[in-house]
Amino acid sequence: MRKIIIAILTLLLTAGAFACGGGGEEESMKGDDVSLIYGENYRQEFEQPEKGRLEGMCYLAFEGVSNGIDYVKAYELLHNLGVKSMRQWMHFGYFMSDPDTFLPEETALMHEIIREGQRYGIFMIGMSHQNWSVTDERFVIGKPRRGTSQYELWLDTYERTWYNVVKEFPEITYWEIDNEVNNPDFMYTHGEFGRKLSTEEMAAITADMHFRASRGIHAANPDAVTVLGGVVDPVGLGLPTADIGTTMVSFMEALYDAIESGEHGSYYPDDFFQTAAWHPYYYTGKPDDYFVEQNNAVYEVIKRREGKDKKVYLTEFGWNENLYDMDEIVDAISSLFTVVGERMPYVESLMYFRMFDNVADNMNTAGLFCDPNPDRSDIFGGVRRDPGSPKPSAYAFQEACSGSGSLNVLKTELVD
Repeated sequence: MRKIIIAILTLLLTAGAFACGGGGEEESMKGDDVSLIYGENYRQEFEQPEKGRLEGMCYLAFEGVSNGIDYVKAYELLHNLGVKSMRQWMHFGYFMSDPDTFLPEETALMHEIIREGQRYGIFMIGMSHQNWSVTDERFVIGKPRRGTSQYELWLDTYERTWYNVVKEFPEITYWEIDNEVNNPDFMYTHGEFGRKLSTEEMAAITADMHFRASRGIHAANPDAVTVLGGVVDPVGLGLPTADIGTTMVSFMEALYDAIESGEHGSYYPDDFFQTAAWHPYYYTGKPDDYFVEQNNAVYEVIKRREGKDKKVYLTEFGWNENLYDMDEIVDAISSLFTVVGERMPYVESLMYFRMFDNVADNMNTAGLFCDPNPDRSDIFGGVRRDPGSPKPSAYAFQEACSGSGSLNVLKTELVD
């Protein structure tokens, strides 16, 4: 139905422009005319990426403090690496005790963390994949079952939470709504982790969440920009999720089907997300033709279903040395930003995940740097590595981003 309405409006507006002796279709697509086709949250400037933000990092700054990481030195490292953009994890539970109450010390720390990064001119996207459970009365990751008596109350609460957070943090103007909304690890029924939702079920909940979050975000700050909670192929780029067969491409088709149904608050995609995001994890592959083709396939859905361009953030992407040889990672990083910049022109930022190993998180070794906490043992190949020491991948990343300066800012040399 929405496609038919758009086609009719476009024909009428174009015909009107010619009848009035205007400049044709381009002149007809301005001001109030455009809002009839794309909605009030459409902004032409969001069709093309802004230059100078490509080299990014997905860094858990607030969480890093509890892991014993000095965020001031971490930002110095980000600057030395050449990072221009950042996905700032801002889970509601970090600094809120409930949807209406901010924790004073934690909130002040979050402001300080943001301010320190912005001092270096780093562009930031705030992200939270938590929501308030109206039954458990705590912040959780799972969602209530759609169609239950609690679901509408939960959506009201979700919208209010986003409103309060955006009001509290006006220094952040881009907001990513949830995370990997097609990944069963994040999109599941609260209390039923492991039971996979269908592609259509995930898309319906995602549409509800994004419409309500977007409404809350824009009520708090009309100039704020909403970002789709980055989608992913959990088992690898272009590969379907086991049991349900979901891919980023099939999920995006289902999400647009949900939006076009008109059952989720609006027919206009920009009322749900003004910019797009996904995580093109390619666990044991370099940025080759397949990598580009699979990313382009996701973008093709967006452009075809919306009838226009939309800028994209790759808010997570990286390699893990437990899965991919370090020499291969170094080689892959060396061409990463060049390939994305030249062959994926819709991308504004690619945010590498992750900056530091976290051995307390299942011995996670996906970082560019070894775990900086000297009380932990970052062991690889039977050898304990110096806390905070840069890996070869960190130097490759710095060179790819045209960075400069020491990468030993957080290094602690072990004493024999």
